[in-house]
Amino acid sequence: MTFKNSIINKSLVMGALAAIFILGLFLRFSVLAGTVVDTPVRADAKKYVTYAYNLSHYGVYSGQNTLNNHPSEQPKPDAVITPGYPVYLSLFFDKGPIKWSQLKASLVVQTVLSALSVVFIFYIFSPILGARLSLIVAFLTALSPHLISANVYLLTESLFSFLMLAWLFTLGSIRNGKVSLVVMVLCGVLLAMSSLTRSWLQYFIVFLILYIIFSTGIEEKKRVAYGILAGFLLIFLIWFIRNIVSTEGNDSSLMLATLHHGMYPGMMYELNPKSFGFPYRFDPESAFITQSRANFFSVLWARFLEEPWRYFSWYLWGKASMVMSWDIIAGFGDVFIYPITKTPYQNEGVFRWTHNVMHYLHAPLTCLAILGAIVAWFPAKVATFERSQWQIRLVSLVFIYFIMIHMIAAPFPRYSIPIRPIVYGLSIYFMAEIWCRVRLSMFVKVKDN
Repeated sequence: MTFKNSIINKSLVMGALAAIFILGLFLRFSVLAGTVVDTPVRADAKKYVTYAYNLSHYGVYSGQNTLNNHPSEQPKPDAVITPGYPVYLSLFFDKGPIKWSQLKASLVVQTVLSALSVVFIFYIFSPILGARLSLIVAFLTALSPHLISANVYLLTESLFSFLMLAWLFTLGSIRNGKVSLVVMVLCGVLLAMSSLTRSWLQYFIVFLILYIIFSTGIEEKKRVAYGILAGFLLIFLIWFIRNIVSTEGNDSSLMLATLHHGMYPGMMYELNPKSFGFPYRFDPESAFITQSRANFFSVLWARFLEEPWRYFSWYLWGKASMVMSWDIIAGFGDVFIYPITKTPYQNEGVFRWTHNVMHYLHAPLTCLAILGAIVAWFPAKVATFERSQWQIRLVSLVFIYFIMIHMIAAPFPRYSIPIRPIVYGLSIYFMAEIWCRVRLSMFVKVKDN
C-alpha cells in the first residue's frame, strides 16, 4: 500500500468514526430531550442526590436525608454508597436549594461522556480488530438503546462506562512500557475512579497486577505494575482512610446487601411471580439476614440444603444469564430503569428501528462475546491476533471478572449496561478470529494438496 493510499484509508476511517460519533450524539441527545421520567429523583437516584447535596452543603459524605429536613447538626457520615457518582453530581450544585437545571446539566454532561465512549471503544479494539471491524463495534455502541436510555437517569451507568473505557484505552497505550510514569499513574487513577463509581470493579486491581506481572506481552512489567498500583492507591486510599476515620471502618452494609439481593433463584422468593426483581422485600427473614454476614451464610446454607440443585444451578449459571439479559427486571422494563411517560423509542422511525435491531441482536452478540472471551486465551493462529493478544486477553479478563462477580452478588441486568461496548467488541472479535482460523485451515489444505 502506497503512502498516499494509506493517508486516504486513514482519512476514510476517521471520517466514518466521526459520522458514528455524531450519530451517537444525535441519538443520545434526542432521547434525553424527548424522554420524560416519572419522578426522576427516586430510589438509588435519590440516594445519590442526597449524598451530593450533603457533600456540597455540609462538606460531609452522608446519606442522611436533608433534602426536605435541614438538621441543626451536621449529617452523620457513612459509607453505604461509593462516592464516585455523588461527587460527580456535587460538581453541579451550589449552596442553595437543588434546582432541576442543575440536575439537567449533569445529565447533559453524562450524555456527552456516553457519546465519547463510542470513540474510546473504537480505539480499544482497533489494535485488536483493525480499523474497519472496530468501526462496527463503535457503531453498535452508538446504537445501543441501553447505553442511550441510561443517560436520562441520575444513575451511575453512563459515568462508569466512560471511566472504565477511558481506563482500558489508557492501559492499552502503555503496553510497551516505554510511556511516561504519569500515564501509568493516570491509568491507576482511572481504575480507582471507576471502582469508586461502581464497586464491583474495585478488586480487579489484584487480577490486573498479576496479569501484567505474569504476561509475556508487555515490557518493563514491574515498572508498569508499580505505576498503575501507585495511581490506584493514590485515589482509593483516600476513600479507605476516610472510612476508617469517619465510620470506624464498620460500614459493610453495601456488600451484605448485594449478597442478600442475589441469593434468590430466578430473582423470586419461593417462585412467587409478584416478588420478581425484588424477592428480598417478600422474605420474612430479610431483617435477620442483613444483620451480619454470618446470618446471611447460615440462611443461605440452610436453604441450599433444602433445594441443592435449584441453588447450585442459580449460582453456577442462572445468575450469569440473568445479569446479561435484555430486560431491566428491577425497574420499568425493557431498556428503562425508572418509569417513563414519554420517549422517542415509543415512536415509529429511527429510534424504534434501532431498538428492534439491537433487541434481536442482543442474545446472539452476548453468546458470541462469551465465546470470544474464551477463545482469547487460545494460542493465536494468525499474526495479527498474536500481536494484539495481550489487549484482547485483558478485555476478556474484565468481562470474565464481571460475570464471576455477579455470580456471587446481585445479578440485576442494569449492572451489565456499562459493559455492553465490551460485549460488542468481544463478539466481533470471536467472528473475526474464527473466520481467520477457517481461512488459515483452508489455505494449509490447499497448500498440502
